[in-house]
Amino acid sequence: MNEIAGLELALEGDLVQPGYVGYGPLGYGVYYLMAAPPWPPITVEPGDTVRVHVRFQHRGKECNATLYVSMGTRTLTIFDEDPQLTKSKTVSLIREDTWTTHDETIDILVPSAYTKFGWKDIYAKIMLDGTNMAISPEYDDCIRIAEVVPEFQLVEITKYESV
Repeated sequence: MNEIAGLELALEGDLVQPGYVGYGPLGYGVYYLMAAPPWPPITVEPGDTVRVHVRFQHRGKECNATLYVSMGTRTLTIFDEDPQLTKSKTVSLIREDTWTTHDETIDILVPSAYTKFGWKDIYAKIMLDGTNMAISPEYDDCIRIAEVVPEFQLVEITKYESV
């Protein structure tokens, strides 16, 4: 159990470290530092699909929740989601009396005409009726979208003659 500004925070593992607690119009909020991805970064190109594996836990009544995954970039404290790299799907859950782990995948197609090349951050969340219920850490610089550029090799003269 970690404590920050008098608030106790239950955190599992070292993936997310509390940054600071601030007071805003909605009360206290805990702000987290970006987490380093626990997997090697990947490089994709426009037209490729990124398959994101998400694990979450649920208990309580049956519901249709929304699994939401977004890639984007962080500028200072604002995570700027890229709508072209955001995908959601409905997950139907049955009643669970104990915490039950669910594994889901969601595919995000990088549009073939995509031009915002470079490193992207990623996060996932579960929403119920438009309300955020649980949010993953934001993983920093884990997916690089590379521009496809023309490449050439093996230039040779195949013949020459007098005409």
